[in-house]
Amino acid sequence: MRAPLTAFDLRPTSPDEESRPRGASRLPPPEPASEEAPDSARRPVRVARGINAVLVALCLIGSLQVAGLLVVEVRRIAYSEGEIARLEREIEEIERETADLRAVAERDDDERYRELLARRQGYLYPDETRYVGPPLR
Repeated sequence: MRAPLTAFDLRPTSPDEESRPRGASRLPPPEPASEEAPDSARRPVRVARGINAVLVALCLIGSLQVAGLLVVEVRRIAYSEGEIARLEREIEEIERETADLRAVAERDDDERYRELLARRQGYLYPDETRYVGPPLR
């Protein structure tokens, strides 16, 4: 008789066990069912199969629920990122407008600058005549 090489070595340790297949149980075989109650021996197997079917069904339902939750979360994250990008663009636009308004406010005492702004809006002096022509390209 030789000693096992590892804790998980399944080789037989005695000569009478060498005839068993590898990994076979060392328990004695079950006693045959009596003829009085043939259904009692089969009932645990049917119950175990039923429990296994219920467990498999629960695992499938749970997996579908987790997949659904993942889809919802991924869509929520994508929507949030889109909103963040939109708001950042809006902030940049507001900052540009603020910078333009500050530039105008800094030159409020410059007479020529105010005249330029007024002419861009279409204002004229009372003695001037406005002529409208084709737009410049």
